Amino acid sequence: MVICRCWSAMLVFNPYIVAHPYWCQRRRDRASIRSESCKEEHMSTEKRVNIGMIGAGWWANTMHMPALAACEQANVVAVCDLLPERAEALAKKYSIPHTFTDYKELLASGLCEAVVVAITNNAHYPVTMDVLNRGLHAICEKPLALNYAQASEMAATAQKKGVITCVPFTYRYMPSARYLKQLIDEGYLGQPYHLQMRYYAGFARDPGTYLWRFDRKIAGSGALADIGSHFLHVAEWFYGEIEAVSAQLSALVKRPPNPQGQTYEQADDTAMVMLRFKNGAQGLVHASAIAYEKTYEDKGYGFDQVHEWDFHGSDGTLRQVIDWDFRQQITGDRPGDGPERQLTVPDRFWGDARRERVIETWEDVFRKQGFMVGEFVRSVANGQPMVPNFSDGARVQQLLDAAIESAETGCWVKTEPRAS
Repeated sequence: MVICRCWSAMLVFNPYIVAHPYWCQRRRDRASIRSESCKEEHMSTEKRVNIGMIGAGWWANTMHMPALAACEQANVVAVCDLLPERAEALAKKYSIPHTFTDYKELLASGLCEAVVVAITNNAHYPVTMDVLNRGLHAICEKPLALNYAQASEMAATAQKKGVITCVPFTYRYMPSARYLKQLIDEGYLGQPYHLQMRYYAGFARDPGTYLWRFDRKIAGSGALADIGSHFLHVAEWFYGEIEAVSAQLSALVKRPPNPQGQTYEQADDTAMVMLRFKNGAQGLVHASAIAYEKTYEDKGYGFDQVHEWDFHGSDGTLRQVIDWDFRQQITGDRPGDGPERQLTVPDRFWGDARRERVIETWEDVFRKQGFMVGEFVRSVANGQPMVPNFSDGARVQQLLDAAIESAETGCWVKTEPRAS
């Protein structure tokens, strides 16, 4: 993805008549008509939110626009990208009326009350600060910024302006993750002892391909920020505050010059972060973008990944494996329960999401069910805050900064939350 420049009937009672199949069906039909009428009337009175899309790259096409298109209250009115052909292609696909190549012109147009920022990491801070200073609501992709100083300023500005914000930490929304959260909160583990979270992906294995996500000037950090940030966020969601980290970051694949033929400082393609929680528990997050994980027949998604989570405590063990193909399973083991067994995620966590393939569950959670992006739109429409927001994004940025410092110094680095 590139940087945007400068950067939606009364019957008289008669038992025979009332019970006759014809009249029963008539009543059902009329009830259905009234229900649909009420639904249409309700929909017509719901506030729609005018949204601008800054960035028209792969993730805008894969996540944000399909989710916005599925949300009845979202009205995407403009899209901006430095490459006009990308903006125009997205606009044509989703019938978006306005296109821009300069995000400042989009903001100045007055078309939008909320903006989605899905561009390169180094542009998050300047673009989103302009969005916030105009009093507009914002989704900004993770990592929120290049460093904690930038991220904390973004969070403070959002709070000062009273706008609703969102950072897309997607994994907390998956049915199995929400069920794990309930089990841990209800005491399945007892006292938490430790956790291990492994994010193995292979999208950076090719040594012949330049990827901006591994250009430190643009990305800030590589696998740590791009995929490790997800698991640092949910680690605190599950176990509470992380008080210190110790990290090792490595750039193991030698990459080619950038498209301009220039060399650059490579960002990490694998990251290992040890965690010390305030409650005394230990943790380890391992994020790799160079692991060979061919998990299913290629259907064009490019999600060849495996995620493995292990949780241990005084009373038991929980494990989750998700491979983006057919495995999204949780197993549990506690003394007295017999052999380790697979735990069934209750129906209420699934809703109407498909269950067979993980990628289909993912699509349904964020499109059909409207988690995260749809939730953001509804929050803007109703004036209600949501999480994860920019304060959550700034907290993760603080953890990322601490991990980078630890890798550079070889020391543990404290990570007490600081006021934004």
